[in-house]
Amino acid sequence: MDEGMPLYKNPLERVVLLYSSVIFPDTIPVSVIPQIEQCLPPRPEITIPLDAEHVNLDEFDPKQRRDQQQHRMAYDEDERFDGVPRVQQCSTN
Repeated sequence: MDEGMPLYKNPLERVVLLYSSVIFPDTIPVSVIPQIEQCLPPRPEITIPLDAEHVNLDEFDPKQRRDQQQHRMAYDEDERFDGVPRVQQCSTN
C-alpha cells in the first residue's frame, strides 16, 4: 500500500501500487518448452543486490482503501478545526 507513483502536486502521498496476476498451468509438456522459449527473449541473468529491500504483496481491497481515505480526510478536518471557532479580525483605519 502507498508504494505507487506520487500524487500530482503532493509528493508525500502515493497511490496504490497495482499488479496483475497471470494464471499459469501447473504443468506443460516438455516438448512445448523449446517452442515457448523461441517466442520469448533470452533469459536475463538475475542478480539480487545484497541491500535489496524485501517487500510483501497484499491483496488489494478497494473498500479498505476507501475507508482509509475517509479516515484520513476526517483526521485532516480535525486538525483544521479543534472545536474552537476562529474569528477573522478585520483591521479598520
